[in-house]
Amino acid sequence: MNDYLIIGSGFSALVAYIFLKKYNPRIISANINTIRSIDLLNRPNLNTNKYFASTANSVGNFQYKISSKINLHDRISFGGNSNIWGGFINIEKIPASVIKIFIDNGISFTKLDLKKNGYKTNNENIRQLRNKNGQIINTTNFINNIMNGFVNKLSFDNNYILVNYFDLKINKYKSEKFKNVFLALSFPQTIDLLFRSNIINKNLKLGLFEYDHKFIKTMSDRLDKYPKNKHCVIKYDFVRSLKHFFGYNKNLDKLRIKLPFYVDQVFSNNIRNIDLSLNSKQKVITNLQKIKFGDSIHYCNLSINGTNINNYLEKFSKNLFGISSPFVKQEYPGPISNDIILNFINKNL
Repeated sequence: MNDYLIIGSGFSALVAYIFLKKYNPRIISANINTIRSIDLLNRPNLNTNKYFASTANSVGNFQYKISSKINLHDRISFGGNSNIWGGFINIEKIPASVIKIFIDNGISFTKLDLKKNGYKTNNENIRQLRNKNGQIINTTNFINNIMNGFVNKLSFDNNYILVNYFDLKINKYKSEKFKNVFLALSFPQTIDLLFRSNIINKNLKLGLFEYDHKFIKTMSDRLDKYPKNKHCVIKYDFVRSLKHFFGYNKNLDKLRIKLPFYVDQVFSNNIRNIDLSLNSKQKVITNLQKIKFGDSIHYCNLSINGTNINNYLEKFSKNLFGISSPFVKQEYPGPISNDIILNFINKNL
């Protein structure tokens, strides 16, 4: 029996990998080649791609018949959303010892400076996670030995979790026992896996939470119009706004175009909550409110019939841990990567 399994390969998987590396954890993650070999529904309305990032498609058990104002995302690829993100983090509450662990693993915390790297913020604790070459980190460059596979089902006993998964290398399903399993999955993939594992087996209501978020185009390089107690703002100059839009993560710090055009990414204290209806027989998820939701990809704090997802999973196993955004309660508007780190280190493993 293996001690640790991490399912997924995005930022939350990287956090788990860094802290569990001494135990030689197994990592199972899928990409576009894997999903071509399994029989699941295509969900193009959940696809999230950018021009310079590897193409990823969403497949799963449930169709999402949701309003066009609701953006739910599913990137089945090595690296997940770290292929297309901005790499931002709020270091205010992260212990210095934890920051040192990341630095020792080749990850730097770069301060935002409009003159040096084209970014600016109204929060002095915001940093950008970069590798030794100054590129926004892609987690696959730090996680070793990712197994190309797709986890089909989890079964539980008192002392272990039996994991059934498709192994692309041998082109068939197999099962292995693990002492501890970490779910580093997107919201849609989390729901699919819980359904296949019979953790979800009836009609129910799903809840998600996020802070208000929007992009504002401006010709001003100032941020004083945003009160710090109401907004967390990251300003992109012209080059950096294009870089973010197209998903280009390489270092362009030296590229300057003197054009008075900026994009302000504004996270606000206003809270958005959304309820979704899951029909287990028809395998359909629909929205219960017609609101704008999900454009920041920072939605979190999943609930099932009003019960927090972490408490819900404890009924099935004490050895199953959720570590990605659906399992996190974001404390303040802005980046969620810091909340993912704190959520993991507070699990007292």
